[in-house]
Amino acid sequence: MPSNLVSYSIFIASPSGLDEERKTFKTEINEYNDCEAHSRGVHFEPVGWEETLGGVGRPQELINEEIKKSDYFILLLWDRWGSPTGKAPYTSGTHDEYQLAIECQKDVSAYMRQIVCFFKSVDPRQLADPGEQLKKVIEFKKERQTNKDLLYHEFDTTKLFQHWLRKYLAQWVIDHEKGKDISPKTSKPPLPIDPQDEGPFVIVDKTSTDNLTTDQANVLKEAQSLANQGKLVEAEEIFSKIAISKNAPEAIKQYGIFLLNDGRLKQSETMVEKLFQIGQTTKNDHWIADSCRLFGIIYRIQGDLKKAEEMLLKASDLFGQLGDQNGLAQCLVGLGQIYRLGNFKKSEELLLKAIEIFGSLGDEIQLAIAHESLGTVYRIKGELEKSEKSYRKALELYQALNNKAGIGNMYGGLGNIFQLREQFDQAVEMYQKSIEIDEALGRNTGLAGNYSNLAIILRDRGDIKKAKELTQKALELKESLGELEGIATCLNQLGVICLMEKEYEKAEEMFTKSLGMNERLGSLEGLASNYGNLGLLFERKGEVEKTEEMKNKILKLAEQHGSEKLIT
Repeated sequence: MPSNLVSYSIFIASPSGLDEERKTFKTEINEYNDCEAHSRGVHFEPVGWEETLGGVGRPQELINEEIKKSDYFILLLWDRWGSPTGKAPYTSGTHDEYQLAIECQKDVSAYMRQIVCFFKSVDPRQLADPGEQLKKVIEFKKERQTNKDLLYHEFDTTKLFQHWLRKYLAQWVIDHEKGKDISPKTSKPPLPIDPQDEGPFVIVDKTSTDNLTTDQANVLKEAQSLANQGKLVEAEEIFSKIAISKNAPEAIKQYGIFLLNDGRLKQSETMVEKLFQIGQTTKNDHWIADSCRLFGIIYRIQGDLKKAEEMLLKASDLFGQLGDQNGLAQCLVGLGQIYRLGNFKKSEELLLKAIEIFGSLGDEIQLAIAHESLGTVYRIKGELEKSEKSYRKALELYQALNNKAGIGNMYGGLGNIFQLREQFDQAVEMYQKSIEIDEALGRNTGLAGNYSNLAIILRDRGDIKKAKELTQKALELKESLGELEGIATCLNQLGVICLMEKEYEKAEEMFTKSLGMNERLGSLEGLASNYGNLGLLFERKGEVEKTEEMKNKILKLAEQHGSEKLIT
């Protein structure tokens, strides 16, 4: 290691059973040092009990001395809390290490700059019957959720853990370059940012109690109520128990929806696959139809629109054969959300049909969701009066139902309208209302969309630095979730910022990457924005032919799809 590098040590604390993650921790840090940190004058040193005294076991006092010398502390938890060390009041070695890190962070003379906690997702069967060790982890997680005193993230794949770790390494390099010292009194969790301005995608299903006992139905209702209050840890405890007990398909479906709304696509897909298998085993077309519909939603979020369309069409056929108009209409909404990327007319047609069905059934929650989706189509087309009308209708329905998540969505949607009308003060007011609700509910996806839109306002008002920071966070989150549409949007927004900073090569790189993703998605709005931004870039560079080429591509899109908004 070159002698001119500034070294920061990162201590990882965890009970047993997380060997793979501890290995990943060390590997990722070493790779980050080689590819990024060293070139910027920083070296990160991974430290754990393994490095304290090789071959001597796990001497707690020696470990604690290492913690006192560490700059950063990472707490990694899964299904074990650890064994008691006999040192009161600590209930495990990991607990001792965490409390010491807290004390060091509070001590201005200590090295400790920041503490971050990662929770590895637990299998639902284990969560349903946790045992004493897991109970302690759950209780600790509940305390963090309530107190909001610790940066923490949940991951269900090694890739996601790697993403979050690299995110913090990148931030710590920036802090070093700025000479920034993180204080526990001022440090707040970084807000994940969603580059999409349509608000979070939330699935709401009416719960069928046909195949549930009265007790099961009441417990499931309690879980959903807790989730709506933002008590996600408590909600998941109940969801997992009822989903596992007696193999109740409706509970499995609702748990899958809960996981989907929480952004844990892999675990959600596992639940939906289980629902699908139950449907096939019992020859129950209704469960098969439900699972196909949810598969369609998962694939849409992942950007695989072909598979999403295939699943939703299959589900709509099954619901049609079953005479289930509600299920059919939900599929129409899902298809409308897919087609809004490239076929406005078809999208509008399907959503209007869904609204008609939900209206006749008196299903106000699904009616609200359909109006919300229709408002987004009108917004993309530039028909702002129609969009506002649809959003306000959805807001009215959500308010009547006291559906806070939906109300938050619609404040964000109305913020979009005001922002497009350049009524920025009103837009900020709407976003702040939405943020207040999302913070109360713990809905990070909702916060993400609102902060993304605020980034655009800040950018246009000249606060490039803050706008870039928020947009970069958006990109990191979307990459971790694998949401292709959001990634494309973030890259495009970063390109605009680079263009404003006259970093033309970087801007072209961002626009080109975004363009490739939007071509894969078939997103007209995305493609038009990419072509327009590339045209502006080429114009500033004096490349006349390329500028005209981009203008012609936009005109061709507008002619093909009849949207004047694509030209502006």
